[in-house]
Amino acid sequence: MGTVGRRGRWIGYGVSAVAVGVLASLVDWSELGAAFGAARPAPLALATALLLACYLAFALRWRALLGGPRALPLGAVFGALMTGYLANLLFPLRPGDLLRALLIDRRFAYGKLKALTSVGLERVFDLGTLCALGFAALAWVPEAFMVRLRDILGTTLALVGVAVLLVTALVVLGRAPGATQGPATLARRVRGGLWRVRTALLALAGGSRGLPLRLVTVTALSLLGWGCFVAAMIACVAAFAPGTVQGAGLVLTVVTNLGAAIPSSPAGVGVYHALAVMTLMAFGVPAADALAIAIVSHGLAVVTQAGLGLTALASAGGWRTLQEARGSGVAGARPGPPGLG
Repeated sequence: MGTVGRRGRWIGYGVSAVAVGVLASLVDWSELGAAFGAARPAPLALATALLLACYLAFALRWRALLGGPRALPLGAVFGALMTGYLANLLFPLRPGDLLRALLIDRRFAYGKLKALTSVGLERVFDLGTLCALGFAALAWVPEAFMVRLRDILGTTLALVGVAVLLVTALVVLGRAPGATQGPATLARRVRGGLWRVRTALLALAGGSRGLPLRLVTVTALSLLGWGCFVAAMIACVAAFAPGTVQGAGLVLTVVTNLGAAIPSSPAGVGVYHALAVMTLMAFGVPAADALAIAIVSHGLAVVTQAGLGLTALASAGGWRTLQEARGSGVAGARPGPPGLG
C-alpha cells in the first residue's frame, strides 16, 4: 500500500473515531440498554431475510451486467460478490470491488478490464437508483432536513449524468489509438486505455439487439435489490420505534449509502452510525433508540455479509484470496452499495 493508501486509511480511522466519540457523548447508556431490551425480534428476523434477498438480487444484476454469449453460473457470481463484500469489511479503501472482478476473471478467463468495467457500471446504477429513492423520500423528509437532502441528491444526480455522458461518448466517439511508433507518450497511453475501456463496454453490451432488454433487466434488479434493502431498514426501525413514519427507513437507506463516500474505517464503523442517528432523530426518534437502530441494522448487514462471504471464501482460495485483495485493491470504487460493504 502506497503513501496515499496509508494516509487514506488513517484519515478513515480518524473520522470513525471522532464519530464514535460524538455518539458516545450524545447517548445515555442506560437508555440505550433499555432500547435493546425492548426490541421486537420478529421485525429483525424479517430484516435479515430481506437482506439475503437484496444480496441475491444484486448477484443477479451483476450477472446480467457481465453478460456474454452464455450467462455465468449464478453461484459463482454470488460467491465472488460476497467475497468482495467480506474484503470490504476487513480492509480499508474497499478492495473488494477489485477482488470480485479478479475472481471472475480467474475462474472464467473473463478479462480483468471487462470485469472491472461491469463493476463500474454497477455503481452507476446504484447511484441512479439511490437518487430515485432519495427524491421519492422527499415526501417524508422533515422540513429542516429537506434542503440538505435535496442538495446531496442534486450533486449525486449530476455526477451520475456526467458518468452516463462519458460512457456514451466513449462508446459512440471512441477511436482506435493508431500505430504506436517511437516512445509511448502520456497522451497515447491515455488514448490506448480509453480504447480498451470502450472495447470492454461494447463487449459487455453483447450487441445492440439484446441491449434494451438487458438494461431493463438491470434496472429492475437494481430497484428490487434496493427495495429489499429499504424494507429491511423499515423493519429495523419498526423493531425499536414502531410508531415512526415508514419513510424514515427509506431516508435512512439513502443517507447512509450515499454517506459511504465519507472516509471511514472498514465497514463504515462510526460514520454509518452517526449518519443513521442524525437521520432518525430528524424523524423524532430518541437518541438512544436511534443509536440502537443504527447498531442493529449495521450489525445485521455485517454479520450476513461476513457469513456469506466466509462460506464463499472457503471455495475460492481461502485466506490467500483476501491477502491478494489487501495487496492489490487500493483503488476500490466509492460509494459502495450501502450496507453491502
